[in-house]
Amino acid sequence: MKNYMTVKAVAFFLAVAAMFCTLWGCNSSVKGLDTNAGEDVNINLVYSLKSAEDIENLVTDDNILVINYYDAYIWTVIFDDAGNIDHMIYIYKFDTPEKARSMTETRKHELQRNKTMKVNTAKSVDNFLLVDLVDSSFEGVTRETLENNFKNLIVY
Repeated sequence: MKNYMTVKAVAFFLAVAAMFCTLWGCNSSVKGLDTNAGEDVNINLVYSLKSAEDIENLVTDDNILVINYYDAYIWTVIFDDAGNIDHMIYIYKFDTPEKARSMTETRKHELQRNKTMKVNTAKSVDNFLLVDLVDSSFEGVTRETLENNFKNLIVY
């Protein structure tokens, strides 16, 4: 009978410990453990664009502003939950996937020459080149200002 009570006590303790760990992980403020799906979409947008079709179907919504910058490139501005600019993705279209791949490092280095820009990642997808970056010169610029200044270029 004593062994039976010990087994029940250990099982109860393990169940409580597992429940505590699960709840702590869901409520933790430790980066990477949160479960806010909207935030994940903003941070990982560049990784969710996996095909030319994904890129061509990219449109403005509550979290992103998509601007066709005079057909030179697609300028995608991603906003955080507070409405501030979180980061940007420049999307360039090339004639071939090979040209997009060959331009990846070149374009990344060109943009990094601008001291206000920090390139997070650059990758090619089909015949597109995607450069994810943060531009400190846009600190304090609101979505409303961008929408007003580029109203005829926004992709809906």
